[in-house]
Amino acid sequence: MTEAAGCERAGSTERFVYFVVRIRFDPQDPAAGPTGIIERLGSGRARRFSGTQDLLAVLAEEVGVPTSPPPASGAEPGCATTHPGHDFNQGVG
Repeated sequence: MTEAAGCERAGSTERFVYFVVRIRFDPQDPAAGPTGIIERLGSGRARRFSGTQDLLAVLAEEVGVPTSPPPASGAEPGCATTHPGHDFNQGVG
């Protein structure tokens, strides 16, 4: 199972998606940033990333959300908020 139910708020249930991430940092070149592999559990698909922005882009693509949601205002701790055009409380498939 790659998803689990989270907190409930206003009649919707937040979903969690699990990943395995292997990150490599080069001690000889710390400015190079992280590189590695990320896999969404249960998908059987591993993807390489090179740098922090690339990792964020892979995560965003995997769960189908924008890479920079607006800051939460009045959100409950541990619960997602909504963003125009996407409901973060909606389960991902």
